[in-house]
Amino acid sequence: MTEAVFGLVGVVVGGVLTGIVQAVQQSRADRIETRAGARLVSAELSGQQTILAAYLGGEVAGFETLPAITEWPQYRAAIARALDDDDWVNVAGAYTRLALLRSNPDGASFEGMARPQWIGRLVDELDAARGSLQALRRR
Repeated sequence: MTEAVFGLVGVVVGGVLTGIVQAVQQSRADRIETRAGARLVSAELSGQQTILAAYLGGEVAGFETLPAITEWPQYRAAIARALDDDDWVNVAGAYTRLALLRSNPDGASFEGMARPQWIGRLVDELDAARGSLQALRRR
């Protein structure tokens, strides 16, 4: 009977340890995925920000050179899980405004603001979004 009890305890302890090891491994994999996503999304926002700032400075005439948004769809779920509400609003809001600009590149005004003023605000929002991602990039 004692052998059966020791066998049962061994099975339970082994199961618990296996569960702990798997949870730690999954947590680490999630952190790595989130960090990579934050880095790539931040780089994507930086490219958008650079071109929009060049537009405001008169260095480019339009938005044809805006790079495609490729990283955000892939990593937004991982970033959503990792950011607090305020930081999520910064990042998701910046992408929403980029989508608005892309959907109406010839618009003279957006949200009641003249185009240059609105784009200047968007450039600031992109910078804030990149700041919101900074803590995730260091994990």
